[in-house]
Amino acid sequence: MNRIALKILTFNLLLVFLPLGSFMFLDIYEQQLLRALENSLVQQGRLISAALSGTPDISAEAAISFIRRMDRQHTARYRILDKSGELLADSSILPDSDISRTASSAEPPEPTNPRDTRESFLYQVASTPVRMFRRFFLPPVPSEEAPIYPENLKEGPEVKAALEGKYGSFTRISSGGQISVTLYTALPVFNGNTVTGAAVVSQSTFRILRDLYEVRLRLFTIFLYSIAAAGLLTVISAITISYPLNKLREQALVSLSPASKNAIAYSYTKRSDEIGDLARSLSRLSEEVREHVHYIESFASDVSHEFKNPLASIRAAVDMIKIAKNDRDKDHFLSIITSETESLKSLLTGLRELSRLDMKDEQLPREELSVKETAQNVFRRLGCPQKLHILENQAQETRIAIEGILLEQVFANLLSNSADFSPPDSIIKLSIDYPEGRQKQLGITIEDSGPGFDPGSIEKAFDRFYSYRPQPPAVSASETILTGSHSGLGLAIVRSIVHYWQGSIQARNALNGNGDVTGAVISVTIPL
Repeated sequence: MNRIALKILTFNLLLVFLPLGSFMFLDIYEQQLLRALENSLVQQGRLISAALSGTPDISAEAAISFIRRMDRQHTARYRILDKSGELLADSSILPDSDISRTASSAEPPEPTNPRDTRESFLYQVASTPVRMFRRFFLPPVPSEEAPIYPENLKEGPEVKAALEGKYGSFTRISSGGQISVTLYTALPVFNGNTVTGAAVVSQSTFRILRDLYEVRLRLFTIFLYSIAAAGLLTVISAITISYPLNKLREQALVSLSPASKNAIAYSYTKRSDEIGDLARSLSRLSEEVREHVHYIESFASDVSHEFKNPLASIRAAVDMIKIAKNDRDKDHFLSIITSETESLKSLLTGLRELSRLDMKDEQLPREELSVKETAQNVFRRLGCPQKLHILENQAQETRIAIEGILLEQVFANLLSNSADFSPPDSIIKLSIDYPEGRQKQLGITIEDSGPGFDPGSIEKAFDRFYSYRPQPPAVSASETILTGSHSGLGLAIVRSIVHYWQGSIQARNALNGNGDVTGAVISVTIPL
């Protein structure tokens, strides 16, 4: 059993505390019943005493007549004594009664129970711990069993107290072998201030104990049902909660294993409860981890490749300087080293910025800015020879709360990229609008007049280190001078910033009426 299932079982076992608490309450309940029985016997004794009072002497005929008038509508045993303590009448041995019991009997026979609760298997099982506890942990109690009743009735302490004009009571062990006691109460019968006799009322506690045995059995049955319910609930919980969690854990460990090359199909993703939510979350997390690992691997491969070319050029230039025969050649190779060094510097700057955006490890301050003014300021700082034309529409004066540094970097990368590919006297168009008329998003579109994107590689435009730079016809590839300003990271950085804003970015070619490419178009959508 795993830890969660054990905790669930422990929690479910709390169900048994209710019947256990009821068992503990039974002792209090029994004491209350015995006190109620004693009070009932006292009240019956007072009624008998009141009915027989007022005469100098109580005759046997009057006593017997009184008991007969009760017509056996009572469960207690009545005895009436004269002032000397002699028995005048006994409800159990009336002269014409069909009950033949001797005067020494303490109680009329209890009604027989065809099925004694104490003999049932469940009761024996339930009472075994109690009997063992009493046997081994409770100190032995010396036997103080009193006789069933004194041979001489008037020798009883309760009778003596009643004949002295006081209330008397006594408790004796019942006959018949059952574990019960008989309560005795005796009250004096007065004629004025003179005691003329006594009324003794007694009753066994067997009926109360018999009912309590039945209650105990019922409570123990509930106790067993509670344990069974706790076990069943634990099994159901283990099947529906614990087992799926273990399986998801094992699948997650397999997914993180270096030997795992393929994506893991997590179980329970179709469930609509919390287990299903967890399975779907693990599936998304594993996919993101796998994509991130792939990103890191490809990133390292791309960085290694991009660093090799400048380093190879620098190394070759250094070797050529060693054998250069004049200052002109040395200056030429030094310019190559300087150019490639600037290229590495630009590459490192772009990589640092790209990593910072991908990691999202810095919370930048947000401020309310005008998108139009930000674009104009950035274009002015770039000093581009082209002209920036902002299309008139309803969203051009929009101000948004955004990270100003990132917005400026987006415009700097996009506008410088457009200026690099466009003729000096051309126009760069900027459009700021609400896509599809929805004011929950802001659209920014930049269109240049350059050669556009390679039609077969538009989807690669935002990849790291990707660069498509066709040479003008008048300039040969051998005459191209690397300035180090283009690392192939500009659009990749823009995409990372847009994704940081949870927006989208797309690239396409601008076409004229004949289908010819007239420039490149970059569209950015930012949620407001």
